[in-house]
Amino acid sequence: MVEQSGAAASLPSRDNNSHVKEYLSYYVSLPHPPNYAVMVKGPWGIGKTYLISAFLERDVKQRERYVYVSLYGMTTTDELDAAVLQAISPAPAGAGKAGVRIGKTLLRSVGTDGDPNVKDLGKFKADLFIFDDLERCGAPINKVMGYINQFVEHDGCKVIIIANEKEIVDGEYARRREKLIGKTLEVRSSLTEALPHFLARVDHAETKTLLGRCGAAIASIYRQSGLDNLRILQQTIWDFDRFFRVLGGRHRRNGEAAAALVELLFALSFEVKAGRLQPDDLVARLNGPPAKPADGEGAGPPSRFAAARQRYPDVDLNHSILSDELLIDILFKGVVDEMAIRSCVDRSRYFVSAAEEPAWRTVWHWFERTDDEFAEGFATMERQFAAREFSMPGEILHIFGLRLFLSRIGLLTRSAPDVVADGRQYVDDLYAAKRLKPLPNLSSSDVRMNGHGGLGIFEHETPEYQAMFTHLQDKRRQATEDGYPQRASSLLDEMASDPKLYFRRVCVTEGEDNWYGKVPILSYIDPGRFVGALLKQHPAHQRVIMSAFHARYEQGGLQNDLAAERTWLTAVRDKLIKRSFTMPAIGRFRLLENVMDNIDPALGIDEKA
Repeated sequence: MVEQSGAAASLPSRDNNSHVKEYLSYYVSLPHPPNYAVMVKGPWGIGKTYLISAFLERDVKQRERYVYVSLYGMTTTDELDAAVLQAISPAPAGAGKAGVRIGKTLLRSVGTDGDPNVKDLGKFKADLFIFDDLERCGAPINKVMGYINQFVEHDGCKVIIIANEKEIVDGEYARRREKLIGKTLEVRSSLTEALPHFLARVDHAETKTLLGRCGAAIASIYRQSGLDNLRILQQTIWDFDRFFRVLGGRHRRNGEAAAALVELLFALSFEVKAGRLQPDDLVARLNGPPAKPADGEGAGPPSRFAAARQRYPDVDLNHSILSDELLIDILFKGVVDEMAIRSCVDRSRYFVSAAEEPAWRTVWHWFERTDDEFAEGFATMERQFAAREFSMPGEILHIFGLRLFLSRIGLLTRSAPDVVADGRQYVDDLYAAKRLKPLPNLSSSDVRMNGHGGLGIFEHETPEYQAMFTHLQDKRRQATEDGYPQRASSLLDEMASDPKLYFRRVCVTEGEDNWYGKVPILSYIDPGRFVGALLKQHPAHQRVIMSAFHARYEQGGLQNDLAAERTWLTAVRDKLIKRSFTMPAIGRFRLLENVMDNIDPALGIDEKA
């Protein structure tokens, strides 16, 4: 872990941009028109705008009148005129020394027609103009440079242009630049000055104190990132502030845990904001111990996550204080789930002792538990395994992976085939005892092959583990099917009490009520019992129930997942037609219309019965 200390005291005192500030002070203090503009350049996020803003606040605001204009997104000189008008304000008597050139559009906006002149513009005065984001201006570069040149050449004003020149590709730029710009100053990343400024703007007192204490760590991580992008640093500080606020008081007061969160989130945030990590790179972050980089000529380039680990050698990017799922939510989706975050941090080693956590978690955390803690956890896990105490599918998968891992390193005296046989037998025993949790439905699963509970599963890529995973899911699917008769009976009760809920249950929808959209559950209901329950419904409810057949089968379900219901549906149709002959004429007509509209198309019947 990187050593922690105060932000200001821990950063070097050298000012990387003293040359910029010194020259700008000289430039704005010139007693005569310089007849040239100054270019302040540097890549995006390096801190150009921040540096100029600080310079203006410190050296210019009290002495001279200035106007700041961002050129971002502007496409015409009329828009530039409007922006200048918006930025400028009437000057006190005697302030400034040059009438400002503003175009006809601006003059019209203040009630003046005709050509601009000093008399017309006497109340609009400034000594210094700053034009930012030149590379992001949408107007032709020759027009923009010509517009700015009017302030320099004709009005004798001082002008500072801020730009990332590398992004300006217009061929006219070099020629126009030579005429207008007399001095170019390059901004360098100045963490020494920027970090204390950013931290001073953090409102949350505990966040500000923590980040100030971790100043050296943040500076080290920032330099290791190689980004030289202060805007990304500032955004990361804001993001961390939002995250840190949702933690509980005991979490925030634990200095070691808080420092670990700073290092993990700052390093990963830099990688994500730089586009060097994607969500998939974090999915397997906690899947067992960190892999060692391959050596030799045959070794390929490291993965993106492995490259990030190499970039930050002092930071544990595999730290388990936050799960992969939470990191993806926080870093990529902007989701900060207070309950999930607190629960995950609560399970970390900073807040749970080995005696308090499940034994399998102690074994999983072998690399940060003492030998005695591991030995006790291992013995307890094996005893619980033998007693068939694990019944949650995700925990069972962790046990399978851990036992394979421990077998591979020689701590479990069972071969890999023996571990697989043990796992299969474990699943079979739970199934026989009716303790195996069924699948939610046959078309989906509630577990992932490679992780559960915020932790990756060891050995999940091995064929031995995958064989046990498949056997577990197959047996869970069988347990699900075993429960279909009872579920079908419950579904029939729901149809009687809430026809719309029945519709949502049996038809493919986006809602969470859709349990049986691709499950042939209806084939487990006696056709006669179904027809009897249907005909007891109000005609409006009958139509809802019957329309469920159309929605359920319209995409060819009887030829695919629901093929087992064809015989059942045919029997239901026959019984409905037979019952129709015992009904009054209007009732018989209504029922047969429902059959023709909703059942016949699914069965391929085109003619009226």
